[in-house]
Amino acid sequence: MAFKLDKESRKYRTPDNTQIIKKKLDEGILAEANMDGTIFVSDTVDLDTPEGKRAVNHEMQHITDMKTGRSTYTDDYVLHDGQMWPRLNGYILDPFTGKKYEEGSRELPWEKNKI
Repeated sequence: MAFKLDKESRKYRTPDNTQIIKKKLDEGILAEANMDGTIFVSDTVDLDTPEGKRAVNHEMQHITDMKTGRSTYTDDYVLHDGQMWPRLNGYILDPFTGKKYEEGSRELPWEKNKI
């Protein structure tokens, strides 16, 4: 005799129970860490590939930074290590030099040394 679940929905989670949500993200974005502790992963990324695993590991480092209070963000700024970095339409403004970086740039201090 077969057992059938009605509209089963499986959720992806990391070993520490962080929920991973697959969804359409803007072009060029593989994954995003959210203040609520979830991670969005592009629906074009296969989580079982090295690229997918690397994207989740990278965002988990941001989740850890947010949980420990090292980083936080709003629509208007990123606060990292006590410094406020304004957000401007897809760019981050360096408060020290005035230079604009694209969000996600490896030059930003919270992106350096991440997988």
